Amino acid sequence: MLSAYASILSAVVPIFLLLLVGWSFRKRDWLKTQADDSLRVLIVNVFAPCLIFSFIAGNEAVKDPVNLGLPPILGFLSIAGGFALAYAAGKWFGLKVGTGRRTFAFTSGIYNYGFVPIPLLIALFPGDTGTLGVLMVFNVGVEIAIWSIGIVLISGKLTRDSFKQLLNPPLMAVLLALLTNTVGLDAHIPLWFDRLLEMLGFCYIPLGIILAGAILADHTTQTGLLRPFRIPAAACLFRLLLLPILLILPALIFELSEEMTKILIIQAAMPAGIFPLVLTRHFGGDTKVAVQVILTTTLVSLITIPLWIVIGLGLAGLA
Repeated sequence: MLSAYASILSAVVPIFLLLLVGWSFRKRDWLKTQADDSLRVLIVNVFAPCLIFSFIAGNEAVKDPVNLGLPPILGFLSIAGGFALAYAAGKWFGLKVGTGRRTFAFTSGIYNYGFVPIPLLIALFPGDTGTLGVLMVFNVGVEIAIWSIGIVLISGKLTRDSFKQLLNPPLMAVLLALLTNTVGLDAHIPLWFDRLLEMLGFCYIPLGIILAGAILADHTTQTGLLRPFRIPAAACLFRLLLLPILLILPALIFELSEEMTKILIIQAAMPAGIFPLVLTRHFGGDTKVAVQVILTTTLVSLITIPLWIVIGLGLAGLA
């Protein structure tokens, strides 16, 4: 078990070092805040769609009906269930609406579903493009939950703009890739075009993580950031202890595909996502609570990610 833990840890460490790189770039003023919007546009509108399309188009695992219908449902339920449980847990930890309860539920309920799982899957399962393709379909359900239930939770209302956000380039890339597979065009994609998409797509991971580190750096300069300590403690207990158990259980109880089982185990180990910090600020949530949840779960997850993956893969017989 120790050797497996060390092996997974070696795959996790570079991801966290990239966060630190982004952090240091911001602190040194090498990555200016004025560049954030430009980077975000490229990441969301170009790099992410290219990565998604290259993983789904021609992917035999995604062509399996089981891996096409169930993953978005599980993705949606994993986030919606996380919101509900985190909102209930917030009350138990003394949080009330108006003092960060909704923000705690929003940020704790959303795991890091892209920047960390993708490079982890690539490192842990080299050549397993099937699982990566299914992950992209799974994340459609995650996005729907965030932009519907999540926006109601953090803002207290649902607007037409929330649904417009669902029609984003990554989702369009998923639909286009699935259509390409359905009509058989995936077999006619030129090799040069496929390689271009891969090259652009793989920019998504390093640039996205570096930008995430820079965004975190913007919000961690205030004194007394981790006080009251009950919020970071509650976030770690909930996000890194309770939810991993609840996410891994379906992978063990139900007869899911191997790809779906791997995805649930990897996602179960994830800390809170970083992008919800941007949404919290935009929709008027408690930014301090969001930073507390995201920063502490991210730091502690350096230890817990390998642990949960070793346990999950071992119990599922995939170690």
